[in-house]
Amino acid sequence: MKLLRVTFVATCAGACLWVSLIAAGCRLGPDEDLSSKKPYADLIGAKYAVVSDELRAYGVYESLDDKKLSWVELIPLLIRGSELAFTRAVPKGQVIRILSAWQRRSLLRPRIFYFVELENSTLAEGVPVKLELSRGNEGADADLNPAIYKRLPSATLSDP
Repeated sequence: MKLLRVTFVATCAGACLWVSLIAAGCRLGPDEDLSSKKPYADLIGAKYAVVSDELRAYGVYESLDDKKLSWVELIPLLIRGSELAFTRAVPKGQVIRILSAWQRRSLLRPRIFYFVELENSTLAEGVPVKLELSRGNEGADADLNPAIYKRLPSATLSDP
């Protein structure tokens, strides 16, 4: 009987731990900057043009209590939720430049995302813009999905 009780308590404790980790967003530690590591380092500064009508920009509240816009996320899917401040289409031809690469460690899988800049756009003034390599954004290796983004040739020093 004692063994059954110990097993039950251990099972409940393990379940509570999993529930608390999931409720905390499954985040394990601080985000890691990957900008200087291959293959991400090769993409820092790269520019892409949007080639799809599917890309949306979502303004995200970190806290629903203060309704302060915390970041904008680019996703080629329609999503809904009370944490969203706005949803706007990102027009074809919009140029996006990769500023840095990051990894968020989570229980299920590491999540890789880029901080990006939208050139000549007022869409996200004053807040960071994220592009996660998931939900349709991901291409081969560390690159972006070529059905959504077209990599633009980089300028060289010999270009006029």
